[in-house]
Amino acid sequence: DEVDVLLHPLKSELNFPIGFREPIDLSGHRWDLPIHIIDAIFFASTDGKLPDCCQQSTISGDMNGDADHPGHGILAELQKGVQQGYARHSLQRTPHVVLLDLEFYHKVLRNPFAKWTMLWLKRHFVGTCQVSDDIMLQYMQADLHTSHQWKDTLGKGLTPFSLKLLNLAGNWIRTILP
Repeated sequence: DEVDVLLHPLKSELNFPIGFREPIDLSGHRWDLPIHIIDAIFFASTDGKLPDCCQQSTISGDMNGDADHPGHGILAELQKGVQQGYARHSLQRTPHVVLLDLEFYHKVLRNPFAKWTMLWLKRHFVGTCQVSDDIMLQYMQADLHTSHQWKDTLGKGLTPFSLKLLNLAGNWIRTILP
């Protein structure tokens, strides 16, 4: 019957993990950051509204209650860039936003996305941050060869945990998002 076909030992495999469970490094932050970035994508590509289901503990939730929040200007810049992308055919609207021109991302969208991500980083950094926002923005947007110039400054000015968060954000801005 179908059970024999589905569970055939040469066609399926059951995995039984053994040993102690070890948490993944930055586990909660690994999915919180992409959700934060996706909020910006939805805002910029749809009707320009933040989701009303946001919790107060998120940047979007804070912005819903604060008209002077710096995130509003960043999202306006991102929305303008998305509209330019539609007009230049660098972005596709349907069935969802699709990047068609990588150069357009690097010239127009990368900086607003990095600024939006910086808001998230500042909320989640641990300890004191003795690195300027400009250096962190440059680091997140630089290619891997160029980013080494800030290694000493970042290593001295951020805690190891905060440096991991910055590297996670940089990977999203440089590699994963586009």
